Amino acid sequence: HEADYLKSIARIQRFQGQVERRIAQCQGAYKDLDDWYVWEKAVLINADDPMAAPLMAEVKRLEAELAAKKQELMDLTRRREESQELHKLHNLQVQDLNDM
Repeated sequence: HEADYLKSIARIQRFQGQVERRIAQCQGAYKDLDDWYVWEKAVLINADDPMAAPLMAEVKRLEAELAAKKQELMDLTRRREESQELHKLHNLQVQDLNDM
């Protein structure tokens, strides 16, 4: 019974950890959404202001650069995951050969 009790506690602790991570993700998403809203409102207010035109052009350039960096990061992440998967398969094959 003690083993079952300890397993239950461990399961609850894992679940609690998952809930806490999800809450942190939601808080981060809310902050991102709030930042986005404030930003979009500022862009709309200044979009037609001729004094803001050079700044808006720089903002558009930086946004394009950021989008390119995000895409590059996604590509690198995907390649790393593929590499890790190949490495894992290689290790399993080596283990199979060693077990023979």
